[in-house]
Amino acid sequence: MSSEITHDTLGAGSGDTTERRYQAILRLDKALSKCRTPEDFAAILSEQMRDCLQFLKFYIVVYGEEFNEELWAVTGELECITNLPVQHRPSWRAYASQEPFYIRDWDTDETVPAILKQQISDQRLHPSSLLFVPLTTAQWRLGALGVSAAPATVYNAEDIRFLRLVSSVVATALSEVCNLSDSEESWRESQHRTSQLQRTDRELREVIESIPAMAWSATADGAADFFNRRWLEYAGLAEDEARGVGWTNALHPNDLNGLLKYWQELLASRRAGEYEARLRRADGEYHWFLFRAIPSFAQDGTVIKWYGTNTDIEERKKVEQDLRRSESYLAEAQRLTQTGSCAIDGSSRQTLYWSEEMFRLLGFDPQLGLPQWDDWLQRVHPDDREMVKLASDRAFLEKQDCEVEFRLVKSNGTIEHIHGIGHPVLSPDGELIQVVGTMVNVTTSKLAEEAQEKIRTLEAELAHINRMTTIGELTASLAHEIKQPIGAAVTNAEACLLLLNRDPLDLTEASDAALGMVKDARRAADIIDRVRALYQKGSSSRQLVQMKDLIREIVVVLLNDAHRQSVTILTDLSDDLPPVEGDRVQLLQALFNLMLNGIEANCGKAGQLTVTSRLAENGHIQISVTDTGIGLPPESRERMFDAFFTTKPGGTGLGLAITRSIVESHGGRVWATPNSEGGTTFYFTLPAMVR
Repeated sequence: MSSEITHDTLGAGSGDTTERRYQAILRLDKALSKCRTPEDFAAILSEQMRDCLQFLKFYIVVYGEEFNEELWAVTGELECITNLPVQHRPSWRAYASQEPFYIRDWDTDETVPAILKQQISDQRLHPSSLLFVPLTTAQWRLGALGVSAAPATVYNAEDIRFLRLVSSVVATALSEVCNLSDSEESWRESQHRTSQLQRTDRELREVIESIPAMAWSATADGAADFFNRRWLEYAGLAEDEARGVGWTNALHPNDLNGLLKYWQELLASRRAGEYEARLRRADGEYHWFLFRAIPSFAQDGTVIKWYGTNTDIEERKKVEQDLRRSESYLAEAQRLTQTGSCAIDGSSRQTLYWSEEMFRLLGFDPQLGLPQWDDWLQRVHPDDREMVKLASDRAFLEKQDCEVEFRLVKSNGTIEHIHGIGHPVLSPDGELIQVVGTMVNVTTSKLAEEAQEKIRTLEAELAHINRMTTIGELTASLAHEIKQPIGAAVTNAEACLLLLNRDPLDLTEASDAALGMVKDARRAADIIDRVRALYQKGSSSRQLVQMKDLIREIVVVLLNDAHRQSVTILTDLSDDLPPVEGDRVQLLQALFNLMLNGIEANCGKAGQLTVTSRLAENGHIQISVTDTGIGLPPESRERMFDAFFTTKPGGTGLGLAITRSIVESHGGRVWATPNSEGGTTFYFTLPAMVR
């Protein structure tokens, strides 16, 4: 089936040029059948050959067989020299010898007659390269067909062969309009068609065999009658096997019916066409081919022949499949991420493209076409429309990237949150061409953020409740500890009054008593401040915290309670640890929960609580709290940090859960391991500040 190929070289070394010439011959045969004047022939030749041969002009000369003179001609300036004898003209040389006459260089070519060179010199002409070939039918010598070209042009053997083939087609058409005798005309009518078809068919087959394409021909009824060697070698079929409908054995079974149906449609319509189907190679592998067919017509308009080519498009099909696969992956990725993409004209703001997900995202039907700006803007929440307009103006008017988050009201009344991004595409001179953008459904993440905020609020409330519960347990211990400095302060105050009333006045001892009273009052205030930090609601801002100082504060608070339960508190704190950045109150509570949990784990029996701090290998600070209590049952170890899980009677199950939440929010982690001699060790790490 036929193929359109761009003319790029003069020589026939290019398979594309040869195939294009083959197609041009078919078109020329049809076009010349309508010519009646010499000028018509020259015009048609120039039109049909311009993509197949490099030339300046075509010349046609018809000679009388017996009188050796021109009957009529369309000639150039060289043929029009009136005083030049006929036998010295280039056209006559080709006509008389029945061989091509080619003048490449008028100055050096020895075949140019001297009289012709003299005439050219006298008239100061500057002729170009010139080539004439015989204009001959199967029975009659008519004249010569010539072509001129720029001086730098060189015609090779294949160009000359092609021009001779063109001349045979022209000669056949010319014989229809030349003034031949009645007897000659009668004989020509009976012999012309058969001989010309045979000659043309032979010439075309030679061309077909030489082109680098897979070519074939078929009779008017569609039965294949010829395949070139390249076609047969590819399919691994003998010519007898391929003729008729035998070639269909090489078609892929899934493509057979479709191609045959299309072939029948072409035969009925008598028009050229093309179809894609898979053809089996000799080794059994199928490749995609483009089947092209073009009809050849007789003068009465009936189809006398079909010619075609098969072009391997396997690589193109693979590229197309890869492209479709990529588009499918992109569409699936957009569907999974709920991301739509679009393109809008930079000047008219007309919608140029919406992805499939864009239609789903904004709730439009793709069958109704591309929605325009005002269409989808109406679905934006009324309170957000102005914000969307301002963002759009930033992209279209200011030619800058824009980003906006807005609410979309769906047709069922539900509200979704959309995050949009627009990017202007500019021409080299800075003109806005398009704005491309994406829109992402962020409703899930938006709701997750709101839920997370509620969780954080709830955790803060639970932490406060936990602290208040803990403070209640420490009330008796703290009352005893605070009572001691207050009692000492009262004693010092009474002593100060007595000393002030003594005569003589003893100011030195009175001053010492007053200073003691101040010291005791401050000690009581410090104890109260430490306790108040545990139950005050909310959290302080983050700051640098020395963990050893925090541990010592909690030891002071818990010391009395530990003595009351016969528990000894020991510490092993590294002095050169870097600080951590964190919320002091929250870290205080996390430590407090672990240490109080360790004291209570002894269940009233004498025991020991050891708190250590050190620098871990990953640059984190590691704190461990080790008790000698009853330990945790194996079945409870995986759940000990779960909220509301507890093994203590009357416990809330919040202490360890809150501790884990606090530690993880500071970038650390917490875990527990059983001790080999009983009890449990709780560990937690926090990232240290780089010094």
